[in-house]
Amino acid sequence: MGIHNTSNDLGKVCEVDNPCEVDENGVVTVHMGRSYGQQTAGIPACLGAGSTVDLALAGCELTKPKA
Repeated sequence: MGIHNTSNDLGKVCEVDNPCEVDENGVVTVHMGRSYGQQTAGIPACLGAGSTVDLALAGCELTKPKA
């Protein structure tokens, strides 16, 4: 299961509703018609009482914000 995030429908470069990919060398690639999503498998391990998100829970492997 995942969450649909965005799609590039028009082939534009790095605009709202037209995402792009940037590699480690800064090279930009556009894939017209590509849809992007986010995995959700890691979320349940981070849910505490009342379905609150608790990134400190044992087993929670979601990325923590930098201090």
